[in-house]
Amino acid sequence: MQTNYLVTVLTTQFYDGEKDVTEMTTHGNLEFSDEGYTLSYTEHSQEEGEILTVISVDRKNVISVRREASINSRYTIEEGVRHLSHHVADFGSFSVGISAKSVESDMTEAGGRLDFRYFTDISGQAAGEVEFKIKVVKKK
Repeated sequence: MQTNYLVTVLTTQFYDGEKDVTEMTTHGNLEFSDEGYTLSYTEHSQEEGEILTVISVDRKNVISVRREASINSRYTIEEGVRHLSHHVADFGSFSVGISAKSVESDMTEAGGRLDFRYFTDISGQAAGEVEFKIKVVKKK
């Protein structure tokens, strides 16, 4: 994978009145097509090891996320629509509902921002809220 961009991801998770904030910076790739753009990057976690994340955003700001790690997941984030995501782990598979609260993107070939916030549920029961703020800068 080419790594032509510097990617900073600020993730905030809200569960049971608690707030967990993580920030990481890595190198990634940004590709544009007639349908939108795809951002891909690799991150490292003590729990999951190396994680490949591929985020595709279409012209209507519908986001498709694929994460490949010890728990593989695919999910769709679309403002105002609840989607079921499928997760596969060593112990089995499970589904999580994802309802986007907001999606904002101003990405160009020079870089930009992708911000989205969504609610999660398991079997219809509220599980929490997640916010991503992704900044992409083209390397010089």
